[in-house]
Amino acid sequence: MTARGGLARVGLALSALVLLALGLAYPLTGRAAHELLGTAMLALLVVHVALNRRWWRGLHRTPLRARLLLRALANLGMAAAILGLAVISVTVSRLVFAPLGLEGGVIARDWHIALGWWALVALGLHLGANAARLAGLVPRPRAPGRGLRFGLWALALGLAFWGVEAAARLDLIDKLRMRFGFRMWDFEADAAGFFLSVAGVPALIAVPVALLPRPPAVRPRHPAPGAEPRASSRPFLFRKEPLR
Repeated sequence: MTARGGLARVGLALSALVLLALGLAYPLTGRAAHELLGTAMLALLVVHVALNRRWWRGLHRTPLRARLLLRALANLGMAAAILGLAVISVTVSRLVFAPLGLEGGVIARDWHIALGWWALVALGLHLGANAARLAGLVPRPRAPGRGLRFGLWALALGLAFWGVEAAARLDLIDKLRMRFGFRMWDFEADAAGFFLSVAGVPALIAVPVALLPRPPAVRPRHPAPGAEPRASSRPFLFRKEPLR
């Protein structure tokens, strides 16, 4: 994959985060905008899967090491959450799919809300599992010094603490468990705070995943001539991988 293709995928991920955040702000956007934003987010998912079709086709031919398995689970989780949102959206729609005449009821609405927050978590897992590939887009020295490593650790910890605070402000655990209380976000008083908190949730998930060390690959004691060098066991965040 070229650098341009990698940037296109980053743009898609950021666009999905923006659309998802706007979709979660239903009291602010209203029903019509909510349904149109959800339809656009589904279209983004289709485009994203199409751009990565070669990766999906080659998955069954690649040994499922821990890193690839995590990436596959992250991609499947993201796709499942968005597709679940799309299916339930058809039953609760009052605008885009209203001609179908389907009636989902309260249970479908609660699942729709919960899956929106699960999609946000899945997006964080997806970004964290692909952190090394994303790092390949950023030019940096082959052997980073202590200053750069310290800066990366400080950034990672800062993002993690931001995510913890964001999850607490949003009552994320309760929303994931479909325990919706009567306390709602006051968008008139702090709309910007809501979107900043929503952006912090993927950071909370992505940072720990990106810091996972890569399990060393099992290599023969006497490798054949021309064999690949042993893979680095550094965390994803501090390792660059080619964009394929």
